[in-house]
Order: sequence, then C-alpha cells, then structure tokens
Amino acid sequence: MDKYPTRTTAPYQVVEEEDSVDNRTGRINYVDLVEDVRRGDWNSTRYFLESHPDALRARITVTGGTVLHLAVASEQEHIVEELLNMISEQDLAMKDNAGNTALHEAIISGNYRMVECLITKNRSLVSFRSALNELPVVSTMAMGHKELARYLYSLTPSEELEAEKAEQGAKLLTYAIHARDLDLALHLIKRCPSWAFAFHGEYFSPLQALTVVMTSSQFARINWLKRWIYNHSVHISSAGATDQIRLDINQNDQERSIGSGTYVNA
Repeated sequence: MDKYPTRTTAPYQVVEEEDSVDNRTGRINYVDLVEDVRRGDWNSTRYFLESHPDALRARITVTGGTVLHLAVASEQEHIVEELLNMISEQDLAMKDNAGNTALHEAIISGNYRMVECLITKNRSLVSFRSALNELPVVSTMAMGHKELARYLYSLTPSEELEAEKAEQGAKLLTYAIHARDLDLALHLIKRCPSWAFAFHGEYFSPLQALTVVMTSSQFARINWLKRWIYNHSVHISSAGATDQIRLDINQNDQERSIGSGTYVNA
C-alpha cells in the first residue's frame, strides 16, 4: 500500500564529525555508531556502546531513532539480538519522532525473526500503536505480511481489537481481505460479525472489500458464509459481470446496496 513506502537508509543520516566526542560541546557524535550498525559490525558497535553507555537510549538519528531502531531498520539481526541483551523491556517501548517503536520498524521489512525477538523481550509491544494509529498486527496485514500478521494476531489481546468501536478489528479484517488472506478474514467475520459492516475511515466497510476481491463462485463454495449472509439479511444478486457480485444488506431497517466497491443508501 502507498502509505507504507519501501524503507531506505535516508532517515538515518547524521551530521558527520571527525571524533566521537565534540570537544567544543562535549556531545557524542554518533556517526561512527551509525555506520558500524549499518555494516553489521557488532564488535565496533559494542566497543562504542561500552565507551558511551548512554548511547543505548540516545536518539542517534535525525528521525529520533535509537540504536535499536537503526539495527532493526538495517536488518542486522545479530546486532538486534545482542542489543536486546543490553537493554531493558522499557527501552523497547521507546518511540522515534514519528511515534514508532523498533517493532514497527521490523514490521516494515516483514522480518519475522526480529519481530519474534522483540516481542519475546517485551510482550506488551503488540499493543503499541504506530504513527498511523494502528496496532502492529493491523499494520503488518496492511503491508501484506500475512504469516507475520497471523503470528501477531495470536498475541494481540482481544480488547485491543475491540476498542474504539472495533476500529482496529475492522481495519484488520479489511486488510486481510485485500491481502487475499480469506481464511483469516472469514475467521474474523465469524468471531465478530459486526466488524464486517464497520466503517473506519477507509470509505468502505470490510464487507464491501469482500465483494471486490471474491468472485461469485468463491462465495458459492463457502457454505457457512452463505448461511451467515442469509442470517444477516444480506442478499446476493448478479452485478452483470460473471466475476462480480452485488450485496443488498438490510441493517437497522436501512438497505445498503454494495457492488463493485460502491456504496449507496437505498
């Protein structure tokens, strides 16, 4: 999706100086640390951190990221594992200027191993919202990392998905549909049918997204979904093309007609 651009190293540029400490200000210059992490040089990284212990929690990049943010974004897995032995659970909750934790950085690349390491250290990270106000599981599915999203879903507390009128749950359902993870999408509909009708700022409901990505033949093969549609007064009719469907939904005594991604009040 466009709102999740490919990660580059640009945000981690720092002002270069010759020495690790500016004699005029006494401030530590982190350019060597940044370059060591990017290269995957743990020995040099460890030496710098041992020489400057405060660097573990310092904001060393122009985006306000810590050395852990940088290691995760650079996908230096061995450095991430070593850093996790040096920092506290609370340190993992540190956010950059945009409001993202190191877990959110790992999600961008879809690195399962790093995500697992971070959550093992601090399980509460699954509940931290991103700069886009999304739970990690929601952001992960939005980027199409289906296996990783399922892992995060298994760890995400139910109340987090159901909060704020189930906005996060509805988003997760919509993104699962767009990612063609229909098994998870249908599981979510079974779990909480109301999510299928929820609007969450994306201008359409998850059920509308379902009509776009699923063909009539796919609907026909899922018997329980047909029963669910019937029980919720959702009527399927032809939309003209053989691979499209139209849904007429009776909800709260108002009929909604959905087809080919459109929404109208009847």
